[in-house]
Amino acid sequence: MIVESEFASILTVMKRQGNTLSATLRNAWDIDDLNIITKNNPLTATDTHISMIGHTTKDDLMSNLDDVSIRNGLANRFLLGYVERSKSLPFGGNINKEYLDWYIRQFKLTLQRVRDDIEEQVTFDEQSRDLWADIYEDLSKDKLGIIGALTSRAEAYVRRLAVCYALLDCTDKITVNHLNAALAVWRYVESSTRYIFRSDKSSSSSVEMLASRILIFLMENRATGKTRTEISTFLGNNTGSQNISDALKYLLDEGNAYPKKVKTDGRSKEVWKAR
Repeated sequence: MIVESEFASILTVMKRQGNTLSATLRNAWDIDDLNIITKNNPLTATDTHISMIGHTTKDDLMSNLDDVSIRNGLANRFLLGYVERSKSLPFGGNINKEYLDWYIRQFKLTLQRVRDDIEEQVTFDEQSRDLWADIYEDLSKDKLGIIGALTSRAEAYVRRLAVCYALLDCTDKITVNHLNAALAVWRYVESSTRYIFRSDKSSSSSVEMLASRILIFLMENRATGKTRTEISTFLGNNTGSQNISDALKYLLDEGNAYPKKVKTDGRSKEVWKAR
């Protein structure tokens, strides 16, 4: 388990020409055996199980997480959780050591029981299997824009988290409680992601309000969609083209609308449609 207190430094290193850290982290999420092939010193790690906890500020994340890392799947291999300080403690916290030691002992016992008793694959029980079937389509559906790219591994994460909760209960069966707990974590991650990446300069309140008006218009014309010219006419022809572009980009990033090329007798036209 890797703990990186300055996660922005990791993102900075990845931007260097020839650096393989991004590819290695992506592979670590997907496969058990990692290989770094260099000319003089090839390296291999077998049966790996790697976790990383990174800390950063919203500003550092927005500055250093480039479009490549968002689009190539690096960013969505991390669960983003937005946190704030809940209290001011000038002299630090006062954790009861005996209480903490009790939790550590219980965790060690749980790990030992899992190693000794869990021999089969962790699977759903009958009730949680039905719930999983109900929620799977919504979790796995394609989402557009930045938010979609950052949250596109929802079904994989919910299932992994549910496995973790089952193992903490020393069982090889995922119950509805385990699955609901995993869903709660994912909702928190998804909400955090939306909050972080909606808070940039293009997501001001005026842009959000304009985007909401356009989205209602697109939803009322869901079958045909509308061109930028038609959107401008709907807005009274008194809204700047850049403002409309910012609002449409906002809808795209949120996964609420998307552009589609439509063939005509002449040049094809761009039509925006609500999801």
